[in-house]
Amino acid sequence: MDATTAVDTGEGILDAVGAVYARTVADSARLFRLAYDFACVNNEDAVQHGGVLPGAERARRIGGAGTPAVLEFAAADFGVRMQLGMAAAEHYLADAVDVWHRLPLIAARVDAGEVKVPLVRQVAQQTRHLSVEAAGFVDAEMVESVDGRLPYTRFVDVLAGKVKAADPEIAQQRERAAAQRQFARKSRSSVEGMGTFVARAPVAWVVGFDASVDYLAQALQALGDTDDLEVRRVKAFAVLANPMQAVELLAAFAARRAQTTDEPLPTDEPTDEPADEATDEPSDEPSDEPSDEPSDEVVSEVEEPTKVELFRPSGFPAWLRDLVAGHPTGKAYAGPRWDRLLPRVQLFVHVARETLQTGSGVTRWEGHGPLTLDYLRRQVAPFQHCIVREVIDLAGQEPVDAYEIPGRHRRAVHLRTPADCFPFATSTTGAVEIDHTVAYDPASGVGGQSCLDNYGPLGKRHHRVKTHGRWSVQQPFPGVYVWRDGYGRFHLVDHTGTRTATRSPARQAVRPVVIEIYRTGIAIDYVPAA
Repeated sequence: MDATTAVDTGEGILDAVGAVYARTVADSARLFRLAYDFACVNNEDAVQHGGVLPGAERARRIGGAGTPAVLEFAAADFGVRMQLGMAAAEHYLADAVDVWHRLPLIAARVDAGEVKVPLVRQVAQQTRHLSVEAAGFVDAEMVESVDGRLPYTRFVDVLAGKVKAADPEIAQQRERAAAQRQFARKSRSSVEGMGTFVARAPVAWVVGFDASVDYLAQALQALGDTDDLEVRRVKAFAVLANPMQAVELLAAFAARRAQTTDEPLPTDEPTDEPADEATDEPSDEPSDEPSDEPSDEVVSEVEEPTKVELFRPSGFPAWLRDLVAGHPTGKAYAGPRWDRLLPRVQLFVHVARETLQTGSGVTRWEGHGPLTLDYLRRQVAPFQHCIVREVIDLAGQEPVDAYEIPGRHRRAVHLRTPADCFPFATSTTGAVEIDHTVAYDPASGVGGQSCLDNYGPLGKRHHRVKTHGRWSVQQPFPGVYVWRDGYGRFHLVDHTGTRTATRSPARQAVRPVVIEIYRTGIAIDYVPAA
């Protein structure tokens, strides 16, 4: 295979890639600034006054509160130069106007060519409904992240949390309005005999339904169904339409499982087998050691719906009897016990102590992003049995003298470093492998090698790159990772994202790359539960 560029070394090609990409980022920022300049030229003062015919051009506000009006037809002229339709061009202009009038800190970084414009536009769009003051709060919180140090999906989650925190009252209103737009309906279109059924419901219900479908798919496989997983999930969906059939299937599955023995779980040891898919997402197969403490289980693990009490055709449990026979006690009908009807799933929600004390604020639902405390009260608590636990004491995790990683350590690592620690990785689930930053060496005689200071969450492919590739990593402070790639470039990964150490080619041969890391004066005061 012949090289297609004048640079014939791997490192030279990567340097060229970096230079072209840097120019692309700078040009994109310049184009975005030109959009704002064009909107300024086409302001309200440019309207042709005098006799105005019906349908003539007017100036109107296209951005958020505090932005000036722009001529309606300006988007047509601007769009053709960017090969955009008029609607798309107007959205582009509106984002630019919002940035320079409502997000001044981010605007300064755009002028300096230091940002990724798609991220900047996301901030403008997600803050358009906020006041100027609330938008300014988000501006200050997100100004560091618009340079791309966070992958897009994680950036969007962080931004959503900051938007809710900027004005919790508006966030509650929007969540309540969304709760009124629930539906479950069949699509009218079909392709090759295949139809679609779509439901929009509170996240807790969707998670529970997904767990039921998945569990029934497992039951079908155990009872002899040889179809692949997705087909079995569709069959499980159909089974749920017949509750009595679902009960019979679950009863048969429970009886079958009672006759089998548990199989050992795989270890975290990376393999040389290629990944099934070319993605950074972790494998669906669990890789966690069993733990004696239920609260330390991997966050993505779902409790089995068979633990919910099931009714038999011959009778009803006591908690349903009143609904069938009426309320002889004379009490008003309060509806079914949703916490008994829905399957049991683990839903991990991070709530700050201050939020509980004040009664309002933003929470973080693992895997589903930020939500207000009001949402939890209205959409989760009435339908799920909730248990509130203190976060585990990250400082009280004693090291162990074994390669196997205890469940309590896994949970502590996920709380400290909730995302895959590989540069620009996207996964934030708990279903990752816990890697020893410094490889475990049983022959060294050193005790306590398995400890929080020597752990890092990695997806399976990233784990293989570190173990079998030319990459290496050090963890100078807990949760701070310095990676060296196969060509000697350094990448710093911490809670703010990924930053790459850069250097000019002229200085590369005479001056080494230096990354300086300082401890801050921040102290975390944690008081464990009594």
